[in-house]
Parts: sequence; structure tokens; C-alpha cells
Amino acid sequence: MCRFGVSVLVLLAGCAHLHRAVDGAAIDDKVRLVLTLPPTPAKRPLPWSDAASLEQVTRPEPLVFTTEPLEQHRLHREGLVQERWSYDSKLKVRFEGSNRAAVYVYRAGELGERPIVLWVPGLAVDASAFPAIRGLISEAVDRGADVVFIVPPYHLERTPPGHGSGDVLMATDATDHFTALAQGLQELRSVLAWLVDLHPPKLGAFAGSMGAAALTRAMSFDGGLDFATLFIPVVAWEDMVFGIARMEPVRAQLRNAGVPDEEARAMYAALDGSSTVPPKRAHVSVLAARYDLIARRAPLERLVERWRLKEPVWLESGHAGALLLPSTSRLYAKLLDEDLPRPK
Repeated sequence: MCRFGVSVLVLLAGCAHLHRAVDGAAIDDKVRLVLTLPPTPAKRPLPWSDAASLEQVTRPEPLVFTTEPLEQHRLHREGLVQERWSYDSKLKVRFEGSNRAAVYVYRAGELGERPIVLWVPGLAVDASAFPAIRGLISEAVDRGADVVFIVPPYHLERTPPGHGSGDVLMATDATDHFTALAQGLQELRSVLAWLVDLHPPKLGAFAGSMGAAALTRAMSFDGGLDFATLFIPVVAWEDMVFGIARMEPVRAQLRNAGVPDEEARAMYAALDGSSTVPPKRAHVSVLAARYDLIARRAPLERLVERWRLKEPVWLESGHAGALLLPSTSRLYAKLLDEDLPRPK
């Protein structure tokens, strides 16, 4: 789900070291963003310290929407209502433009009349990813579902001027970084609670990369879903930041900001949904990338064991190229057939 230049050669090669090289370059790209900033002392208190305080600060609240036609990222579907619904986020980040949250709604009638699939994209999702995303969303629409796509903090139209989509999530001060993570989780929990209250025939989700980390944490707190597909899922921010050697500059930046490793580890660990079994059991499928250096295997195996999930479906890819694989759409369609059979 990330925005990186992946060549057709790498996608077709199916070669482990090439996919890992692309993922390594993707990590280095994010590290460079962090290194562009001078260390800024973290403002206290930070938004949360452990799972209990994270749950409290991100509790869902009722949403009051402003609705307008969706101008960008539309599907090519006759008769499909396509809208942008926006609302004020409860938590506030440093750049004011990201405090107006939004979802894209693709519906064939009133929300709640048909199954709904909640879409939670990954880090750095931008306009270049939408040709592939449209295809995946269309698989759900073709099976009679409506789709609600969440715009994450600091992404797409919530991106500050002069920055790339998602870049500011990493290229900001420590307090704002953690606040943005909490903002995204609080918005997701609120949207999920809103959709549950609509009482659709089925409520599912597709969540990719960083979005899967947020969704599994929301599910562990609230349940709510009947089914979900986790795509190249980042399960543990703690593992991504502290388990990958080339992320040391990120760790150093946090230390320089006055957030020692032990505290940062505890905050990231609180975001890990595998630590708690959801209150409502859902049918959860996993599409994972065999050569992924970003969403690493150990946290995924922990999630599979603790949540008693089926063995992941493995893509012959790394993290950065997985969305562009032709097989991704086909495999997702097959998983959807289990959860949303096509209308007769």
C-alpha cells in the first residue's frame, strides 16, 4: 500500500533479492524523511502511554458529516452514488488541514441496506495507487456491497502543502507523530461504530499495511466486523521501528526528542492489536508478501496464532510491489467469494 517506484521488471521477476532490495529502498526513503527534521523536544504529556490510555483517548464518538460529490478517485460504475463525507476530528494534529477527516462513500442506495466493506489504506497511499485500488474496491461493489474508504491523517487531501501523501506522519516532531497515530485510530473506531449502528446485512473490511495495524487494534478494542482481509499487514509498529536495523535513525530521532527507547517501545506496543482477542469473532483472511521486509513475519505469526486465523495466502512479492501484482486482485476476489458471494 506504499507509494514507491517499483519497476515492471521487479514485479515480473519474482526474485526474492530484488523484492527485498525495493523494500529496503522504501525503508531508506522514510528514514530520509525523518532526517530532514531537526530534533524537536517532545511536548508532555504524550497522547498515551499504554494500551489502557490508548483505548481511552481513541474511544469512538458520534460523527456529524458534511456531504459533497466525490470529485476524485471515482469508480467507473453507472448508477453508483460516489460522495465525500467529512467531519471534524476529535484529536488535533499540528497541521490544521489534517484535522478535517474524510471518508469516500461508494453506494448503490442508502448505507445500511446492503453489505458494507470498510477500506483502510496504508502508509503513503496517494493518487498513483488508485488505479489498483479501484479494481479491488470494484470487486466488493460487484458483489453487491457498498464501500466506505477512510482518508488517513496526513494523506491525500489531508496532506500539508509541499509534502507527499503520508510523508508528514513520519517527518514531524515526536508528539505530533504519536498524536497522528492516535487520531487515525480514533477516527477509524468512530467510523466503525457508525457503520455498526447502521445494521448492514454484513460489515467487512479491507486494510493494507499500516491500515491493517489500525484495524486490528480497533477490532481488538471494539469488535464490530463480520469479516476482514488484511493485506501485507503491519501488525506491530514496535517491530517495524525497533526490529529493523536500518530504522536506527528513527529511533535516534525519538531519543533526541526526549522519548527513550523504553517509552517509545511501550507506546508502539500499545498499538498492537494482536495483544487482545477481539470481543466479536470475525472471519479474517490474510494476504501477505513472502519477501516483505516492512510487515515482517514474526508479528504476523503471532497474530495468526492468538486470533486463531487461517494460514496467510502468500504473494510472491515484497511489500512495496504487492498492490501492483495482477494476482492480488484475483486472490482478493477469491477471498471475497467466501464472505460476499456474488448476487444470483
